[in-house]
Amino acid sequence: MDSLITSIFIAIAFLVVGVVVGYLTGINKAQQNVSSASEQPITDPTAELRRDLATYFDHMAASTAELNRQGELLKSQLIDSAEQIAGINLISHFDGSKPTLAHAEPPRDWAPKSPDAIGTLSEEYGLKEEPVEPPRA
Repeated sequence: MDSLITSIFIAIAFLVVGVVVGYLTGINKAQQNVSSASEQPITDPTAELRRDLATYFDHMAASTAELNRQGELLKSQLIDSAEQIAGINLISHFDGSKPTLAHAEPPRDWAPKSPDAIGTLSEEYGLKEEPVEPPRA
């Protein structure tokens, strides 16, 4: 009987210790949650949007600079290869000057016509009366 009382006493002691440890752990977790919530600042959506836009434009500027650099590298490789392989000088095509043709005429925005013909902007242009046939009986 003495061992039964001792076993019950030990069980009650472990139960009390478990409740106390659980209570203290719960209080500690609650304090951590409150402190972590108070440490996170409330963010302004406009400031966050501005930060995201700044990041986006920085990325796009870097990408554009990289594309320009690669384009210049490709252009120089093309010029060098054309010179080495075919003896063609392509620098004039890339230096910004456009080749001109001495015999070429500038494009016209009108059609040539004879002096006595009706022009396309005339009110009579394209309005010809069709001959009327008499009705058939």
